[in-house]
Amino acid sequence: MTAYLLTWNPKKFPWHALKSEIRRLGDKKPVELEWSCGNTKRIQSGDQIYLLRQGVEPRGIMAWGKVLEAPKKARSWADRRRQALYVSFRVEKLLDPEVDGVLPLSQLQDGPLGEVNWRTQVSGISIPDDAAAELEKRWRAFLAGRGQTPPLPEEVAYPASYYEGAVKEVTVNAYERDAKARAAAIAHHGLDCKVCGFDFKHAYGEHGEGFIHVHHQVPLSTINKRYKVDPVKDLVPVCPNCHEMLHKDNQTLTVAQLRTIMKKAGRRGG
Repeated sequence: MTAYLLTWNPKKFPWHALKSEIRRLGDKKPVELEWSCGNTKRIQSGDQIYLLRQGVEPRGIMAWGKVLEAPKKARSWADRRRQALYVSFRVEKLLDPEVDGVLPLSQLQDGPLGEVNWRTQVSGISIPDDAAAELEKRWRAFLAGRGQTPPLPEEVAYPASYYEGAVKEVTVNAYERDAKARAAAIAHHGLDCKVCGFDFKHAYGEHGEGFIHVHHQVPLSTINKRYKVDPVKDLVPVCPNCHEMLHKDNQTLTVAQLRTIMKKAGRRGG
């Protein structure tokens, strides 16, 4: 799974639907965009997209999402007589720069992030893996600092159809996470972390009641077709810390593997 940078310059392209699309996300409705990706053809379904606002202040990262399909040619928005490459992606987080701010360029200049040309006006440049990992951390920290809970790349919530009367199966596409499948997994496994045993209600009382992440044991980014998920076998509740560790360094450990790591480190897994 590779990360790519798309750009938006309000001076060149007025985004009239921005506020309405932010409201749609707030109402948990899907937002899908087609965006120019320059000459980049190698973008694939499941890759990550970061949208960079340029041209006017505040400049910085204002959106994150997942690619739905490889780029296709269509008429250019700038010149209808010509064709350009466009990539379709599903937006997971979208900020109004004038209201919410952006992850500013000043926080994107050091360490591995210094490898990226954040002043680019060209869409579709790839972000090196080490820089992408650091960018994800800073993006999540930026949103968390504003009281928002950003989704993990592997825990993207999309609407899906639960089979009528079914107990075990839910139809989802490559990046869907159905609320009913989540509920079915929790009903079977409970709300304690299946790696470390942490229970949010026990730790935080009513404030923590019902809170838990649900981990997909088959990485969603490796699946490129519709498939059937068994919430009991395929989904497992884990705390956010263990969830991060299961996916650390662009790999996916099993719950059993992470338990073993904890035990070797002197911690007892649940």
